Amino acid sequence: MQQTPRTWPQRGLKVVCISDTHNCHRNLTIPEGDILVHAGDWSYFGKEEHTIDFNDWLGSLPHKHKIVVNGNHESNALWKGKVKEMLSNATFLMQESTTVEGVKIFGTNFFWPVPMGGNPYYDQIPDDTEILVCHGPVKGFVDGNSGCPTLRTIVALKKPKLVISGHMHGAHGIEEGTDDCAGVTFVNAAICKGGPRSKKSNKKVSIL
Repeated sequence: MQQTPRTWPQRGLKVVCISDTHNCHRNLTIPEGDILVHAGDWSYFGKEEHTIDFNDWLGSLPHKHKIVVNGNHESNALWKGKVKEMLSNATFLMQESTTVEGVKIFGTNFFWPVPMGGNPYYDQIPDDTEILVCHGPVKGFVDGNSGCPTLRTIVALKKPKLVISGHMHGAHGIEEGTDDCAGVTFVNAAICKGGPRSKKSNKKVSIL
């Protein structure tokens, strides 16, 4: 059933979305923009030296705001408790929000897909979230048929303007929401296609 989309203001911002770079970040040509979002898996199997180099690389980019969330390769790393300190050139979000240029952005921790109602952490997403960043995609949209049903329910309820994810490398792309998710734009920003060592060209996503 088609529902009335939520109305968000036009802000004239360019949001550049990347994910799943797996320590290949220096091979990328990153478009200019106002906000750079990395939706997790910047490292390859959570190697600390990858995070150090990733942070140095982020510091070389001109984007005014840089937002990063955990991927599954980082979520169990030995250094996971000091990510905020290590990523000094970005805003690292883990179950928390930040507001930049008037846009409220919420970043989740990494969670594996669960059945509907099975993840209470998604209830922490504020109602006024305009951009949701989550490493795992929403069920039914750029998810390779492997997205999270619980996250789908939450997105349908909250209706952010933009959902940025990755994780499913072969599902890279952009899709407009339908039915209960009408008005939501879904981006799978995974750079790698196939294994972590293969790369797919990044895309610039200008939404807001």
